[in-house]
Amino acid sequence: MVALIPEARAARVEARRLRREVLELKLVLRESAVRSLAQRRAAAAALSGLAARRGEPLPSPWGTLRWSYDAEPLTGVLVAIP
Repeated sequence: MVALIPEARAARVEARRLRREVLELKLVLRESAVRSLAQRRAAAAALSGLAARRGEPLPSPWGTLRWSYDAEPLTGVLVAIP
C-alpha cells in the first residue's frame, strides 16, 4: 500500500498539470476564434464593397459613354489557338 502513495501523488500532479494545459489551450483557441471571426467579417465587408463598386458604371476612356464592368472573364471569351 505504501508503494502506491508516491505513484498516486505523481498521478495527481500530472492530472493538475494536464488540466492547466488544457485550460491554456482552450484560451488560445478562443482567442484565435475571435481573431478569425474578425478577419472573416473584415474580408466579407471588403468583398461586398468591391461587389458594390463593380456595379457602378465607369467612364469610357474614348468618349462620354459610361460602361459597366463585364463579369465574364476573358478565358470564357477567348479561344486558345493550337
